[in-house]
Amino acid sequence: MPFTLPRLPKTRVASVLGYTALTIASFLLFLWLTFPYDVIERLVVDKAREAGTHLRIGDVGPGFFGVSFDTIQVLPAPKDGEDPDASRALVIDSVTVRPALLPIGLAIRADALGGDIAANVGALGKPSLSVTLDGLSTQRGNFVAYTGIDLDSTLDGALDLDFSKVNGAADPSTANGALSLTLANALLKGGTLTGAMPLDLPAARLGTIEIAVPFENGVGTVETFTGNGEDLQVRGSGTINLARNLEASRINLDLALRASEAFAKEQPLIGMGLNTLPPDREDPSFRKARVGGTLSRLSFGPGR
Repeated sequence: MPFTLPRLPKTRVASVLGYTALTIASFLLFLWLTFPYDVIERLVVDKAREAGTHLRIGDVGPGFFGVSFDTIQVLPAPKDGEDPDASRALVIDSVTVRPALLPIGLAIRADALGGDIAANVGALGKPSLSVTLDGLSTQRGNFVAYTGIDLDSTLDGALDLDFSKVNGAADPSTANGALSLTLANALLKGGTLTGAMPLDLPAARLGTIEIAVPFENGVGTVETFTGNGEDLQVRGSGTINLARNLEASRINLDLALRASEAFAKEQPLIGMGLNTLPPDREDPSFRKARVGGTLSRLSFGPGR
């Protein structure tokens, strides 16, 4: 006679399953709430420093199925032997990081500069990064102090890159993909472009600036760089060479600049300064300038 297990009453089966599920859920909730988030904070700060970015994080704790970071300061690169200047830090209000399924990796959401940043980091196979910027204001988040440029505009954009791994980590110098940015109704109020030849910037209506840069093996070639403002018009071309340490990435940008007659009269020093630049060969009404150096230390000078 075959042996058969006794059947449990349906109510008892439901109770067993319910208590088991509650136990597992309680354990996961306890783990989530008591996780050593200070360890995550130190790990993020250390990894950012290795990549050439200096961070300070106000608070780390549980988020929606993930980890939440509040009041993140992106500090400017310090001078040799000095501490980073916290008064010039770019401030991100909050960031939430959680697991993602498509692609398998991490989903990141940030409230920053009065707008939203959404990013997905792919962890399987080739590392990948997808970022969208929506409604970021250059007058928020201490952007003016961080960059030294007093610009009033709204920034939207997208970045899609994939990388090869070097020593187990994604290497930006191997990036393939594209970057696109739009600065809408840009109004330059002033500021200083720092570098070997610091340049004080005048107030100017720059209009809408559009930038498109495809990347291949870590080298971005500027495909589109246009601005058709009432005061200044600009065209740009050149390259961006990404480095493993992002702040060491090199920018070589050739600009063609033209000021309106009214603006040149209002800003005679700018008008004279532009006239000292060599004329553009294709259109002599534009003047050639060049922006070059590393991402952390750019300089402005005459073009060729």
